[in-house]
Amino acid sequence: MGASKMHSSFSMKWKPKGSKQMSSPTTLS
Repeated sequence: MGASKMHSSFSMKWKPKGSKQMSSPTTLS
């Protein structure tokens, strides 16, 4: 869970556009 949250933050900073799509499943995971 911790790693997933960190990855989400990175994705948001790296790809704010595709982060939303990837953030959804990542957050649930």
